[in-house]
Amino acid sequence: MMKYEQPWIQGLKMALAIVIVFGVLFRLVNLDQKPYWHDETYTSLRISGFKIEEVMQLFNGQIIDVEALRPYQQVSPEHGAIATIQRIAEEDSQHTPLYFVIVRAWAKLFGSSIVSLRSLSVLFSILALPFMYWLCVELFALPLVGWMATALMATAPIYIRYAQEARPYSMWILLILITSTFLLKAIRQKTAVSWGIYAIAMIAALYCHVFSVLVLVSHGMYVLVVQRFRLTGAAIAYLMSASIAVLSFLPWLRVMWMSRERLVLTTNWAKVPLPFTELVKSWSLNLCHAFVSIPSSSLNSVLIGLSAAILLLLAGAVYYLQRRTRQVWILLFALMGVTTAAFLLPDLVTAGRRSAVDRYFFICYLGIHLTVAYLLASQLVRNTTNLVRLRLWQVITVILLSGSILSNVVTMQADTWWGWSEFDVEVAEQINQSQQPLVISDMPFGGIMPVGHRLHSNTKLLLLTEAIDELQWTEHEFSDVFVYNPSDCLQSTLTRQGKALTPIYQFRDNTLAIALYRVQPSDTKIGTAHQTIAF
Repeated sequence: MMKYEQPWIQGLKMALAIVIVFGVLFRLVNLDQKPYWHDETYTSLRISGFKIEEVMQLFNGQIIDVEALRPYQQVSPEHGAIATIQRIAEEDSQHTPLYFVIVRAWAKLFGSSIVSLRSLSVLFSILALPFMYWLCVELFALPLVGWMATALMATAPIYIRYAQEARPYSMWILLILITSTFLLKAIRQKTAVSWGIYAIAMIAALYCHVFSVLVLVSHGMYVLVVQRFRLTGAAIAYLMSASIAVLSFLPWLRVMWMSRERLVLTTNWAKVPLPFTELVKSWSLNLCHAFVSIPSSSLNSVLIGLSAAILLLLAGAVYYLQRRTRQVWILLFALMGVTTAAFLLPDLVTAGRRSAVDRYFFICYLGIHLTVAYLLASQLVRNTTNLVRLRLWQVITVILLSGSILSNVVTMQADTWWGWSEFDVEVAEQINQSQQPLVISDMPFGGIMPVGHRLHSNTKLLLLTEAIDELQWTEHEFSDVFVYNPSDCLQSTLTRQGKALTPIYQFRDNTLAIALYRVQPSDTKIGTAHQTIAF
């Protein structure tokens, strides 16, 4: 047992409480500063209730105001929550509907602005903090571990980043913590009510994110191992609760099966191979973001050294946890192991980029912070008679927490999260320098909308989805004409028509390439010039 009679423990708890306050403040600062990126624009589209085909009617080669896109990014009085569920079922069934129904209700109350939509994620993220503490109490029965884990979670850049994103991930994190807490509580209390609460929480988790299946599997592994693969009362209760959760989720599984062709199309990006060095870089960055906020970069010595140090700390924490606890380590190992295997092994065997996506690993991140928190809290208390070792673990704790805080301070002032979606910001800045710009593009909705959110209201758009017979604009109406990331077809057609394109911005990252061009004015007299592009 840890010793809590030392007076300085209360001071440590006070310091951790201050750290937690910093973490809460980080979630609330500059909510509208970061790009409202591709996925978030689809959140807004879902709450509007419109079909993607209805939005694409604007991509017809006619000049429109940028404001014409706004109705598809806000709650529509024409469509209710049922329309939101229908759109997800028809167009994007990989995402389950619970979060989108809740965020639609939130937007109806507080508006559809970026700050409003993201503030719901902030709320979920803040609510997750006390549940992290509660889970620690259920796991370890040691309040100091709860304080440490909550402080690590409060300042971890990965949680703060997704706390400021209008997507389901903060809600999912909260539900992972709730289901894990009530699983332990149900095993301890052995009552039908506690198992019923667990089943309800698991149903909510499944309808929040389909990857909650991994949580359910991890919980099952934990129960079976702890019960020594015997059909005990706890094992039977878990199987019944899990069966209720799965049966309740069957309607959405049917939806996914019915729309499987579209589901495959919307998830094919995860199968596009990444060079192994890029995978290693992504793994290193994802691991670092559990404790420190660093920008995307090449696989350099700093990144390798930092990730190696964190990996060494984690390995030590895992070893210590396994040696010092009887059953706790089984649950945390199951959560981390199942998640890692589910995404890492397919990439290694068949290639792909699933394991490069940090948001898929929230189950694993929670396991990491719980494991490291137990190590830090234990070493700080157990080594009070060994001053050298005590100072060492105090320094490690201070480095982890202060590193998170300082890196978050820097990131809060930046325009992007670690360079994520930076091209949306930089393209919009280029266009907004013009007094009366026209932007021509044949990018899809998810490509043009993030830039559209940042463009000034005087911007005109000419959007396309396919070749049309004629596309026209009057030159003297616009101070500048831009072409945003044109396809090869659009670019070659412009060139054949004698339109000179000057590249003014380019971005490349692995398979992603973004470019912005300016159309050079023709020599035709202003007032009579009429540009025609034939397709």
